[in-house]
Amino acid sequence: MSSIRPWLVSDTETLDGLLRNCLDELRPMRGGAALIDTWMKDGDQAAPFSSLCRLIEPLNPSFFVASDDGDVLGWSGAWVQGQNGWIALYVAPGSRRSGLGSALLSESLGALQSLGIRQVDAYTTPGDRALKNLFEQRGFKARLLTMTVSL
Repeated sequence: MSSIRPWLVSDTETLDGLLRNCLDELRPMRGGAALIDTWMKDGDQAAPFSSLCRLIEPLNPSFFVASDDGDVLGWSGAWVQGQNGWIALYVAPGSRRSGLGSALLSESLGALQSLGIRQVDAYTTPGDRALKNLFEQRGFKARLLTMTVSL
């Protein structure tokens, strides 16, 4: 049976693997390379979850994992920056459309709500329609499109 729980230090190696898979999926997507640059600036591609933790550690993040019979199948992170909460979320391809993403999102939103946060932003790319759909089903609306050019 699947469950959502706070991440444990012992999950770090598995989460590094899941985040590497996430980065591999994002890289070819429209907007993926820019999102990776945001998350992994000067980060360790071999241990991306560990790098992400170091990057947002000052923001006191909460991380959650979705597990089934001890196997970690997805993760979410929630943190506060300024007045806004932020969420990042990933579920392994073979475990999608099972409710795990929605459960991880609920856990992350609950953590932010318990801190008194009233507005939450979430990371996704223009090319990740499934994740955009999940966020939109929970009331998220696109409010900002970042344009970029390489010089």
